[in-house]
Amino acid sequence: MNDYSPPRAYPIAALYSVIRDAVLEVQRNLQAPDALIAGSFLTAMSVACQGDADVVLPTGQVRPVSLDVLVIADSGERKTATDSIVCAPIYAHDEEMAQKHNTALLTYKADRRFWEAQDAAIQRKIAKALNRGEDIEHLRVELIKHGEHEPSKPVRARIVHQNITERPLMEAMQGNGKSIAILSDEGEVVLKGGAMSKLGTLDLPPAAVPPVTGRVRG
Repeated sequence: MNDYSPPRAYPIAALYSVIRDAVLEVQRNLQAPDALIAGSFLTAMSVACQGDADVVLPTGQVRPVSLDVLVIADSGERKTATDSIVCAPIYAHDEEMAQKHNTALLTYKADRRFWEAQDAAIQRKIAKALNRGEDIEHLRVELIKHGEHEPSKPVRARIVHQNITERPLMEAMQGNGKSIAILSDEGEVVLKGGAMSKLGTLDLPPAAVPPVTGRVRG
């Protein structure tokens, strides 16, 4: 005898009213499963606030609001379409940051060439002074001060990564309030690739483990 029973409805009513209404609207438009949509909203909310907020548990422990979300869905369940709508502001933020990075990179390249030209000029003055047997202490000081103003290459800030290895993961999370999200339509991409396969060797504290969301085709 088949004991199969349909899954219970996701407790959408437990969500904040504004989130609940948004979940229902996406469900009306996409006809996707309620649990799938709610999972996308929980992921987006976690990603949006994990760098700025922690939660105090009833036990008094302080924990990050980061989530590990894994959605098991058949092909055609509208997982990608749901994520593209719910996480649109996050993807838009990354696109904006990419454009700003490109602009900053152009400025950096120009500043770098200018700095190198000045550096070469100082070194030429030092070489001439040495050949003439002149005192070069003031030129040494000038070279030191010039080195203190060496341009730094801008680092592209991004939240969403599909896959990331250990070193870029640690670099991406350096600094107060920085956080990332490893998001992929395919769970295998996340679970079998990059840093996620070596979290034990990284010995990351719970607050440093980024949220994961993905889909495993059933």
